[in-house]
Amino acid sequence: MEKHKNGLYQASYINGKLREKQRFDITFGSNRGETYLYWKGNEIYELPVTYYLYLHQWANSPGYKGGAVKFDRVMGKRCFECHSSYIENLPGSSGFIGQNERFEKKSMILNIDCERCHGPAANHVAFQTNNPEEKKPMYITSISSLSRAQRIDLCGQCHAGNTGLMFRSIFDFKPGDRMKDFKDNGDNAHNANFKKKDHGKIDVHGNQAGLLASSKCFIEGKIECATCHNVHDEITNLSTYSQRCTTCHSEEKHNFCKMAVQLGQSINNHCIDCHMPVESSNAIVIHGAGNRTIPAFQAHIHRIAIYPGESKKVINWLKNNRITS
Repeated sequence: MEKHKNGLYQASYINGKLREKQRFDITFGSNRGETYLYWKGNEIYELPVTYYLYLHQWANSPGYKGGAVKFDRVMGKRCFECHSSYIENLPGSSGFIGQNERFEKKSMILNIDCERCHGPAANHVAFQTNNPEEKKPMYITSISSLSRAQRIDLCGQCHAGNTGLMFRSIFDFKPGDRMKDFKDNGDNAHNANFKKKDHGKIDVHGNQAGLLASSKCFIEGKIECATCHNVHDEITNLSTYSQRCTTCHSEEKHNFCKMAVQLGQSINNHCIDCHMPVESSNAIVIHGAGNRTIPAFQAHIHRIAIYPGESKKVINWLKNNRITS
């Protein structure tokens, strides 16, 4: 890692001689870790070193194997469809026929902006600017106006996995569109018949929508992504998620947790620890020397179910910390 007058760089040396250096130009990720990209002309490549928050350390970036430092992993438009709001290919540059994708630098919109969820907003901005007294949002999509399936598809733009055949760019997706018109969901993104034995086929990182759709709470209830997640207000206290569970599961409704007596007052804070346990991703791993891989990302699995082994872990942890009553 080096600091120069015009920015921060990652550099590779062999026997003290500089082999290659490239600048930190773009950052992917935030609260789980950060991977960095650099511009090379109109093409974009991945820098070789990533910071992994789960591991609290730097290591080789996804896609790069250990044992050698490389700067040659190409980043395409598909990567930006979930990590940015827009980037435009230069004419004649599609990423097919053995060529790397080339981009218009000025077209890139960093982060995820309002329009990714609420649709085109130029008319909305113009109207509200000229009519500041009008409090009703005009010419913009209200999330509450969408059906549950449409809202889940909206989240599924980025949270329904990265496998399957893409028909159209996700940048063309508008609120109310159907994901099946953009992608062949070969990874069961909306498969309510998802079986327990198929669990390992859907990655904990890649397809939260598919895992949620396979849950009994989803199939028989009315829950959706927004039941627990508010995209405008990130929840940092995990017990808050568990408290969402108790809005449906209660003694009065005769569907409360059968381990409530053992858990005592802790029942209100540990629902997701038992029913949405933390798992390692198979999609984001560090490739070490040889065929060795190291999990680099963990997340709560979004298939809400009974995991007996996890329940035992939680009870033992609570007993050891004497906070079960």
